Amino acid sequence: MRKLLGKLGGAILRPFLHISLAFLIHYAVIPCATLPLQAQTLPAGVAPDGILVGQCLPEGVCTGNPGPANYNNFIFSPAVTYSHNLSASDLQSLGLGNTIPLIAAQTGSEAMHLGVTTMTFNLKGGGVITQTLPEWETNYSTNSTCNFCDIEIVGWFNVPANAISATISGAFTDDDWKLSFWSGHGVISVWEGGLPTTQQSADEWVAPLISEYGYIALDPTSTNPYLGNVIADWLGGPMASPESAPENIYLGYGCNTPTIISVSPSTWFAGKTYDKVTITGTGFITADKATANCPVTPVHIGAADNSVVTVSNVNVASKTKITLTVAPPASDPTESATVTAGITPAAAKSQTFAAQILGNQIQCDPSMNCTQPVISTADGSEPPAQAVVVGQPIILNTPALPSGITATKTTWTVGGTNIGGYTVAPDASSATVTETVLKTSSLNTFWVYPQEGIPVSYTYCANIPGVGNQCSEEAKATFNVSGPTASISPTTTFWSVTPQMSCPNTVQFLYFGYPDPTSGCNHTPLVQGISFDATLSNVPDGGGTAEWVQLILKDTLSGVGLSGAQAIPTSYGVGLDNTYPYKPDDPDDAVITKASDSPNNDLDPNLARETRRFKADMYYLWKPQIADSIFVPLGYVEWSTSGTGVQHTKYSPPWTLASSGITTAVFNPSSDTGNAHGYPTWSFVVTNGNSTGNENDDQGEELEEQQ
Repeated sequence: MRKLLGKLGGAILRPFLHISLAFLIHYAVIPCATLPLQAQTLPAGVAPDGILVGQCLPEGVCTGNPGPANYNNFIFSPAVTYSHNLSASDLQSLGLGNTIPLIAAQTGSEAMHLGVTTMTFNLKGGGVITQTLPEWETNYSTNSTCNFCDIEIVGWFNVPANAISATISGAFTDDDWKLSFWSGHGVISVWEGGLPTTQQSADEWVAPLISEYGYIALDPTSTNPYLGNVIADWLGGPMASPESAPENIYLGYGCNTPTIISVSPSTWFAGKTYDKVTITGTGFITADKATANCPVTPVHIGAADNSVVTVSNVNVASKTKITLTVAPPASDPTESATVTAGITPAAAKSQTFAAQILGNQIQCDPSMNCTQPVISTADGSEPPAQAVVVGQPIILNTPALPSGITATKTTWTVGGTNIGGYTVAPDASSATVTETVLKTSSLNTFWVYPQEGIPVSYTYCANIPGVGNQCSEEAKATFNVSGPTASISPTTTFWSVTPQMSCPNTVQFLYFGYPDPTSGCNHTPLVQGISFDATLSNVPDGGGTAEWVQLILKDTLSGVGLSGAQAIPTSYGVGLDNTYPYKPDDPDDAVITKASDSPNNDLDPNLARETRRFKADMYYLWKPQIADSIFVPLGYVEWSTSGTGVQHTKYSPPWTLASSGITTAVFNPSSDTGNAHGYPTWSFVVTNGNSTGNENDDQGEELEEQQ
C-alpha cells in the first residue's frame, strides 16, 4: 500500500440542510474503474437524496492505463474523467436559484482527490453559465473497511433560476499532478514503500521513495537543475499515475439546509405560551418528503444563557412554512434567543433567526448588600428573603428592555408601610411625606415599620410585534424589615407663678414647672413641667441615631378683665415648636433619649384672671447608620395641660396661682395611621409663642389628624 507523507487539505463534513451537490471519492488499495453509475447501499445516517453524477468503483484502474505523457523520463497516465447531464427536473429538485454544495463521499482507504470540476448551465432563451471549483483533496485514511467513512463538501454551485439543463464534469485525479510540499526544498512528493534512492547536491537534498508501483512524482513547474540527475528505481513494470479510490459523486447529496426568512412573533414573554408562532423560509422538509436520514425539519430554540426554550406542536406545513408552540420558562431572564431550523449546530447562518425573550426580574442595588443580584422569582417558587432595616433606602431595578421594545405600563406593588421620602425643609418651615412612586421601571422606597415577609412584586406590559400589548409574569421578592421599638416615659409636675421680674418691665410669669431664680429673665426651668425619657429595644446591628420633634396642637390664652368682662382669647399658633429637631436635654447623648418642656407666659396686668391651655405631641424618631437613610417614627407622647393665675391688685406681687389644671401625658407607639403614616408633618413654625407661615384655624385639627 502506498501512503503520501504530506498533509493534504480536507474538511470534516458537518450536518447541513442546504440543497447540496455531492461527490463520493476514494483512494483504494485495489485499482478502481469508472463504470456506468450503479446504485449504492448507503449506511445508516447517510441520506440518499442527492443526484449521483459520478463513480469510481474498484473493478478497474480509475486512472487508466499508462499513457504517453512524459516528463524527465517519467511516465504519467491521464486522469479518469466523468461527465453527467442534468435535466430540467433534476435542477428543479435541487432548487432553482439555490446554492448547492458538491459532496465527496469516501468508501475506501487512503485519500480522496478531485481535479477541477466544471458545471455548465444552459439557460432558458439561450446562453450558458459556467462555474468551476478548484482541485480538491482530503487527508489520508487507513480505514480499509471504509463505507462512507468520510463525507465532505468540495464546494458550492449557484443554480441559476432560469436554468433548463446542465452538465457537470471533472476527474478523479489531477491531469497536472502537483504534490510538491514535503522534500528538502519542496520539489518532490514522497510516497511510502518501494526502494529509496537519494541524490546529494551542493545545495539541495531530495529523497524520493519509490512506491510499490514504481511511481515517483516530480513537480513539472520546478526549475531545479538537479532534477535530471535524480536516479529512480522501481520494482518493475510501467509507472502508473496516481489512482483515485472507489467513490461516488453526488449532486444534492444529503438533506437540504433550510433558510429562515422570518419568525413571527419572535419576541416572547418568559412564562407565556405562544401557540401560533410561524417560521417562513425555504428548504423545509415536510412529513411526506422526509426519509429516515432526512427527517422532518426540526426546530430548536436556544437562549443566550445556554438554556433551551420549550417548543412543541411543530408542524412543517410546507417547504416554506413551519408553525409551532413556544413557551419560554417563567424563570428566563431578558435575553436573546436563536431559532434554528434543521440539525443543530447550524451548518449555515441562514438557517438561524434572532429572537428575543422578555423576562421579568427584580434586581437589588449593590448598596443594599442583598444575598444575590436577582432577588425575585416568577415561576411560583418562594424568593429568597432579603434583610433590610427601617429607614434604609430600598433601591430595586429591573433589566433594561432590548432595543425596539418599550414598556407601555409598569407596576410595582409593595407591602408594609412604605414611603417615597420624608423631607424637612432646610429652614424647617415644613415637613412632608411623599408616597412611593409605583409606575416606573425602578423602585425607590423606605419601609417605616418592622415586619417579616413583606412582599414586593413587579409587572410590565409591552407591545409585542405580531401579538399586540401583553404583560409579563409577576416577579416576586420578599423582605424581612427589622427596626427598633421604643417606649417613652413622661413625667409631669405643677404650674407656678413666678416672683416679679424686670424684663424690662416688672412682670410675673405663669409657668408650667418652676424657673431657676438665678436665671433672671431667661427663666430657665429649675423644674421642668414635663420630661420625656425614651428607651430603645431591638436596635439592629449597626445602631442608629434619634431625634425629638414636638408639634403644638393647641396653645391659647383666655381671661377675665378687671371689670369682669371676658377677654378675647389669644392663640399662639400651631405647628412645629420652635426648632427642628427639638432641643434635647443632653445634646451630647450619642443616641438622644431625653427631652422636656415648660410652657410659660407673662401675666397681663389688665386682667383679673388668666388661663393658659397647651396641647402638643412629642415625637421620637430614629434612623439607621446607613447612607441616605431617613428618620422613622417610633412613638409619640400626646400631652396637654393648663394653669390659671389670679391678680389681686391690692397685693404685691399681685399674681398668684389660682389652679394647676389636669395634666395628661400618654405614650403611643407610632403606627400607619393618617395621611402621614405616623410621621410628624407641618407647614407652620411656632417661635416663642408666635406662629410663622400661613396659619389657619384648622391647622391644629390637621396636626391631630396625623395621629
